[in-house]
Amino acid sequence: MKNKLLTSIFLCATLINAIVLRAADFTYIQPGIRANSMGGAFSAVADDPYAIFYNPAGISTLTDLQLSGEISRRFEADSPIGEIAAVYVRPQPGKTNDVAILGIHSLRHGPDEKKDALVVGYSTIDTLKYFQKPIRWGGNFKIMRLAADGNNNLGIGFDAGVLLESDIGLKTALTLYDFNIGISKSMMTLTLGNSYRYKNTLFALDLKTRGGYSEFFAGIEHTIMNGLLQLRAGKGLALNGVDYLAYGLGINVLPFTIDIVASIPWEGMHKEGGQYAIGVTYKFGGKTFSESLVGNASSRLDSLKDQIETLRLQRIDLQTDIASYQVNKSIMQSDIIMMESTKRDLETRLQNLEIDIDNAQYIKEEPKPKKRKVIKKVIKWPQRYKIKQGDTLRSIASKFYGNPSLWETIYNANEKNISRGLPKPGATFTIPPPPRKGK
Repeated sequence: MKNKLLTSIFLCATLINAIVLRAADFTYIQPGIRANSMGGAFSAVADDPYAIFYNPAGISTLTDLQLSGEISRRFEADSPIGEIAAVYVRPQPGKTNDVAILGIHSLRHGPDEKKDALVVGYSTIDTLKYFQKPIRWGGNFKIMRLAADGNNNLGIGFDAGVLLESDIGLKTALTLYDFNIGISKSMMTLTLGNSYRYKNTLFALDLKTRGGYSEFFAGIEHTIMNGLLQLRAGKGLALNGVDYLAYGLGINVLPFTIDIVASIPWEGMHKEGGQYAIGVTYKFGGKTFSESLVGNASSRLDSLKDQIETLRLQRIDLQTDIASYQVNKSIMQSDIIMMESTKRDLETRLQNLEIDIDNAQYIKEEPKPKKRKVIKKVIKWPQRYKIKQGDTLRSIASKFYGNPSLWETIYNANEKNISRGLPKPGATFTIPPPPRKGK
């Protein structure tokens, strides 16, 4: 997402730059060695004292009492341009991010062209809904003298700017500069800028429009040696139609900051033109570089400790989650085993039910034959029995009564046909009914 956004910004700016006119004169020149070494693309950076000349909204980023001065010389085909500038920064006591600033800029181009400005600025921040970070805004009031085109005017002017920041390191600026009253030359300038910081590298883009003139500015700054040095480069102001390559160096030997800038024409060092400047800033009550380095290292150490602690807590949470997962896994495995057992039981029951259904269907289709009632044969008493050879009273009692001990009943009924305790063969015995039980 960030890469797409940056690509879109660079592409749009490049397309716009392809159609602009190129006719900047000395009135376009602004001080600020760091800003000039980044090609003037500074409205969305605006984090040093010379932000007053590019975007007063950035003044609120300054937290220390500071005094800065610089001297510059530019070479032109007709005559050189010399300029000096100074800025005093004073944060408001007890008011966070409320900063007042005073700046002066004096420029001379040959014997007749001059530009002097005394600028008073103020900046603060406000929080608005739907914005990721607070909005910085600020304004300037200036008294200006301009000698150009045979006119020498004294007037007043106003500047205003806003600075928006996002969590991904992208900043966007919108400024309105040199809304002047009493100056014969129209100098009102509208600037749209973007900057993006990636690790130790800062990229900046500005599009400035004044009347029918527009120009695109691009710059880069890379910090090395724990902030001791900053290497800068950018496309400088196309002064009188000549394109310049600007480059510079920043040295942070706090509480002093030393900035150096130089520029040469794109066509080569043999061409007439270029800029050379140096500036110094002093922070009152600010930390020395060694203190700042130790403080940064300490802050970095604290940050790393916080990250380690955060990672440790995340590790504990992950271990807890893993243990919970293992328990849940065991429970689920037990549930699966029980469900599989239940499934097998249900399958067995289903099979039995299917068998019962088949049996019931078969019984319904093929009913069992009814059992015939067995009618017991009624024995009529007395019975007749013809004695055979070998019969005895006990065998006859066993045959008819099922009990040989009832032979006496047969003996008493057939005594005349018994000889010597044996029935006479060929005789017919009358077999009386068996005696009732209990008699």
